[in-house]
Amino acid sequence: MNSNFIIRQVEDAYNSGLAMLRSNIRFAARAMVASPGTTVAAIIALALGIGGSASIFSILNTILLRPLPYPNADRLVVAWAANPGKKIPQFRVSPLNYLDYKNLNRSLRLGSFREGSVVLTGRDLPEKLESSTVSPDLFEILGVAPRIGTNFRTENGVAGKDHVALLADALWKGKFGGDERIIGKPIVLDGEPYTVVGVMPAGFRLLDQKAEIFIPHALSVDEASARGRGFSTLFLAGRLNDGVSIEQGRSDVEAIAARLAEQYAVLNNGWTLRLIPLAEQMSGDTRGTLFALLGAVCFVLLIACANVASLLLARAGGRQKEIAVRAALGASPWAVVSQLLVESVVLSLTGGLFGLGIAWIAIRALERFGPANLPRLSEISIDPWVVGFTLGVAIATGILFGLAPALTFARIDLNSVLRSSGRSSSGDAKRTLLRNALVVGEVALTMVLLTGCGLLLRSLWALEQVDRGYQVGHLLTFKIALPETRYKELAIARFYQRLLENIHTLPGVELAGMTRDVPLSGSNPTLNFTIEGAPPLLPADQPRARFRLASADYFKALQIPLIRGRYFETSDSENSQPVVVINEAVAAQMFPNVDPLGRRIQCGFEGSPYATIIGIVKNTRSVGLDSEPGPETFYPYLQVVPSLMYFVESTATIVVRAKGDPDSLINSTREAVRRMDPDLAVFQAKTMEEMLATSVAQPRFRTLLIVAFAGAALVLAMIGLYSVLAFSVSQRTQEIGVRVALGATASEVLKLVIGQGLRLAVIGVVLGLAASFFLARLIEKLLFGVKPWDAEAFVVMPLLLLVVAFFATYLPARRALKIDPLIALRSE
Repeated sequence: MNSNFIIRQVEDAYNSGLAMLRSNIRFAARAMVASPGTTVAAIIALALGIGGSASIFSILNTILLRPLPYPNADRLVVAWAANPGKKIPQFRVSPLNYLDYKNLNRSLRLGSFREGSVVLTGRDLPEKLESSTVSPDLFEILGVAPRIGTNFRTENGVAGKDHVALLADALWKGKFGGDERIIGKPIVLDGEPYTVVGVMPAGFRLLDQKAEIFIPHALSVDEASARGRGFSTLFLAGRLNDGVSIEQGRSDVEAIAARLAEQYAVLNNGWTLRLIPLAEQMSGDTRGTLFALLGAVCFVLLIACANVASLLLARAGGRQKEIAVRAALGASPWAVVSQLLVESVVLSLTGGLFGLGIAWIAIRALERFGPANLPRLSEISIDPWVVGFTLGVAIATGILFGLAPALTFARIDLNSVLRSSGRSSSGDAKRTLLRNALVVGEVALTMVLLTGCGLLLRSLWALEQVDRGYQVGHLLTFKIALPETRYKELAIARFYQRLLENIHTLPGVELAGMTRDVPLSGSNPTLNFTIEGAPPLLPADQPRARFRLASADYFKALQIPLIRGRYFETSDSENSQPVVVINEAVAAQMFPNVDPLGRRIQCGFEGSPYATIIGIVKNTRSVGLDSEPGPETFYPYLQVVPSLMYFVESTATIVVRAKGDPDSLINSTREAVRRMDPDLAVFQAKTMEEMLATSVAQPRFRTLLIVAFAGAALVLAMIGLYSVLAFSVSQRTQEIGVRVALGATASEVLKLVIGQGLRLAVIGVVLGLAASFFLARLIEKLLFGVKPWDAEAFVVMPLLLLVVAFFATYLPARRALKIDPLIALRSE
């Protein structure tokens, strides 16, 4: 009996609460319609704040929170060779070292891969495909199986049985029409037949690679030889065994690395192996950017909340008698507060709905215009987690900004409100103080955002103005890959020699040069070298420099300044004395007290002769504009040891300086290649200006977003300041009328209103600057060439904010000037 009574009581309470909620929602909808101006302003502010939060959360969720598309992805790691003594944190691993790590460790299964390219022939025009050469067991380690066909088998890792291929889904559908009959059929890659054994699942990517086709890795003769331990060409990925922690895995492989360093000291001394969780590796250096953007959008959301709270406080002034009548008729304080909170939550949910639309538009724009090197860019979407986050933010913000207006009516003085016959008491001291505090908070938060915006703008400007050491205008670059079946040893260099001669004759071409990798291409191989006459060192202890190949006109094409000596000449061929050009960094580090010209160095490739230093060129920023120039050595492409030519320069970059628009040369240079060999594909044709834009895409992306957030915050803060002063003017109509009647001049009225607004703005600016001094340290790692306390940012941005604040206060002040004292006094 008692239990039934309790159940009925609970059901009655539930039904009563549900009925009250429905009633409050209907009342909230009527209240929103009754005040369309306030409602629209609040929804716009909330849509901006919540939409920005949802869009940034969708990026953060995809990159940092969403599991990687592999089974038990938290067990996956990548492995890098590292040399702390030489400050090399991540380097590829040689095949022989990889086999030792794979076979000797007891903590994880290791697989390998390396990026490359192949040319598909026999189907229309030759087509260059991005490829990955993988160990046969790599996909099994990752937990990925083909959608059709079979995975690679162990025997595919043996030379002679490695001519099989797995197609990416996009290539299968685009090039082969999604025909399942392709399984078991041959295709021609680099002039050799390969059998298609399977097609990978839709959307599959091998980590951050862009491979369109996968082929198994079989050790070449050079890789299997003793010197192959120095050919660092492989990326490693692995899966920790069940029950093994990442710390245990690290201890295991580091112990093996120590044994290899002792056993093969000539090449391995000082090197170890680092394990990094795959999720951490994939997020790369975007964590700082994402958290900075998340902090910025949270500031915008708080400003929007303060703005809406201020609007609702103003609207609440006109509802005092309505609330007082409800209280007089028996409504409890909780009923009044709950009704007002429901109104604010309904308003916030409406803003959140529009915010989701803004987030969807922002994500579509990001897919189209975002930086290509943003991890997992194609996976960013509005998923249930983003919708849930948006819903939670909308409810939380509704409660946050609705709490202040609701609590002002929790203990309303019925007698004073019901007896008041003049202007309502909504302008009382407490409510005015709260509105002012909200505006000060908005200005302070905006000041923090503007300061961060100023620092990032200064940083981006410094990055784009940095001395690169080369010119990017009028330069076209493209790559060529020569198949080993048809190009061997000197035939490779001879092909490039004839190609450069042909390109030189094309209309619109000023200069043409050849190199292995141009600056900002993302490829910066390093190689040991020894100095003739210096004390002998083990290869692991020898100095390293970026290894570059160059033709005679390469330096002139990029306009890399010559400091001393001479550039290469066409006479620097395989029949002349070996020569080398070094940059300023090599000269300063390796020859600090002597003239390097005429000295001889020997690159780390086995069998390479000593080469005479004939020139010193200016340092260039090859890795990135934010990376300090490092040591670089340049060797003539015709003087590479013939047996190493395929390994070193089978893939090369042609650099063409145009007399006019470099894009106009794409077709003619492609045709020049086709005339020499119709089965070769020209790929990655782009201007150096495009490569420069790609290199600064991430800092430009985060800077533009911070600028957008700071702009939105500035607009919201100024709307808040304007609304406070406009409301103040409407409440002080009688006072201003009396002042004018007693002889107050227009300038005194302006001073009264503008002074009130600027006082709030100055307080907010001072508080914001104080916070900025501390918070700027958090984005220090994102800055280039700018200190966190940069004087210009901390002077210009406050002045900008105060100027905008002045205009926000001027409009209400102009309105105050139009008050007729007679009408104002009569109305009271």
